[in-house]
Amino acid sequence: MKKPAWDDLHRLIQDKIFDVRENAARALGVVIPHIPEELKKQALDDLHRLTQDKDTNVRIATNHSLGRISIYGAGQAKDDESVRKELEAALRFFEKSSNESTFSNPAKFCLPFYRSFYTITFGKETLRLR
Repeated sequence: MKKPAWDDLHRLIQDKIFDVRENAARALGVVIPHIPEELKKQALDDLHRLTQDKDTNVRIATNHSLGRISIYGAGQAKDDESVRKELEAALRFFEKSSNESTFSNPAKFCLPFYRSFYTITFGKETLRLR
C-alpha cells in the first residue's frame, strides 16, 4: 500500500460520517498486511481507538477487523505460544463484535469457528476471554 492510499484511509477512519468510519475499519482489516511496517502501529492505534466509537456498527466492524488481523498474526507467528496469544486475541475481538451485534455479521461465524480451532489446536476446552 502506497503512502497516499494510507493517508486517505487514515483520513476516512476519522470521518464524521459513521458509515465511512465503519467501512474504513473494514478495509483496514483487509489491507493491514500491505501497510508499510512504519505505519502499522498507527493503523492499529486507529482501530483500537474506534473500538470506543459512539456508533455500534463502527465498533462491530472494528472488532471484527482486529480479530482478522490477529488471525493473520497467528498465521505469521514463529512459535506455538505466539500462535496461542494471537488466537486468544482474535477470539476476544470476535466475541466483542458478536455480542454487540443485533444482526448477522461475520464475527458470528468467526467466533465459533476459531474457538473450535483453538480447542483442537491447544486442547483447552474452555477459554476464559474476559
